[in-house]
Amino acid sequence: MAGPYEVEAGVETARRFWESRGWKIELRDTQAPGHAVALARQAVSAGCQVVFAAGGDGTVGQIAQGLAGTETVLAVLPIGTANAFAKLLGLVPSAHLAATDLEATSQRLLDGKVQSIDLGRAHAVGLSDDGRPFISWAGTGLDGYVIGQLEPRPKWMKQVTGRRFGWLSYVVIGVPSAMRFPGVTAQIKVDNQVISGTFVLAVIANSRLYGGGLVHLSEDARLDDGRLDVWLFKGKMFRETIGHAVRLLTARHMMSESTIHLRGRRVLIQTQEATPVQLDGEPAGQAPLYVAIEPQSLRLLAPDGAPTDLFGLPGVPFTTIERSL
Repeated sequence: MAGPYEVEAGVETARRFWESRGWKIELRDTQAPGHAVALARQAVSAGCQVVFAAGGDGTVGQIAQGLAGTETVLAVLPIGTANAFAKLLGLVPSAHLAATDLEATSQRLLDGKVQSIDLGRAHAVGLSDDGRPFISWAGTGLDGYVIGQLEPRPKWMKQVTGRRFGWLSYVVIGVPSAMRFPGVTAQIKVDNQVISGTFVLAVIANSRLYGGGLVHLSEDARLDDGRLDVWLFKGKMFRETIGHAVRLLTARHMMSESTIHLRGRRVLIQTQEATPVQLDGEPAGQAPLYVAIEPQSLRLLAPDGAPTDLFGLPGVPFTTIERSL
């Protein structure tokens, strides 16, 4: 956990909420990119039952990586710049974070259910031999290119844009990048289906939302269905990129012949040139990119009020688990 005063005050409020119920809470600040993974693994080794991810999509993704395959539960406190995964769960952060927001979020988590959800595991050039888990997306093309240029964002940029306007940094970097981005010539194999062409973007999604939660990729994808959604957006010209962006923001992307949607358990993206890869909005090596689904490999605390159709399998009320601890 790190950030300005209002973030620290909100996290402190959440800490008091859980301590009032008898929980022992220890706050840890992240010091560098990837540090949240190490902190999550330390929490598992220490026998912690729950790890709260107080941050945005990058923090949530790193902590999910550290908790993958364990019994420790992930809970989300949305205080980051991009909170797409929190929004997916129905945790919509206010523009101006107040301490009462995280108290209300904590109450919803307390009243929620523990669900076993899928993770993807990505293999790419520059990653370790055993790959890297992700909770929301893996992608290559324009998003990997922009994220590779932007992340990790310099401290001065975070201070200038702040939490509320953090998306501006993506606009400042993203628009000029999109204007000169040449597209990616690739062959994509999804299980036994093969697609070849030139694409602006290729996204392997374990989530319905994308782009900080502004884009609804799918209305029926589930977090525990054992499948990945693969979205391919054809093209290489800036005007084609703009067209895709408009259709995505207006939920009309499935009406376009230049959009391809596939589902499967294994995905291989082979590109003609080395192309940057992103996982959960953070740089993660270069293509070729291979992704496989790992069913029910993460325990997630879904808050009360989360969309019920996000899950096909029943959850366990958190209060039931809490009483057994």
